[in-house]
Amino acid sequence: NVGEIIKSATETHVFGIETDNSLTGYYESFLNPEDKLAAIRAVAEAAHAVGNKVFVYTEGLETITADADQKA
Repeated sequence: NVGEIIKSATETHVFGIETDNSLTGYYESFLNPEDKLAAIRAVAEAAHAVGNKVFVYTEGLETITADADQKA
């Protein structure tokens, strides 16, 4: 929950929230990133509203195909 994460960071004086989002890590989100981008934006906007920052980790060129072990 974004609200709980921001609240906890604020209460414990954590500056800089790291988020993993798998934007490029899964083939499906690589092709259709809208949901992942919206999630990144929601965290960033909530953090910025209280004067905090967000650092987004993304996998770069590492891409995972769902059910790859079942594909021939």
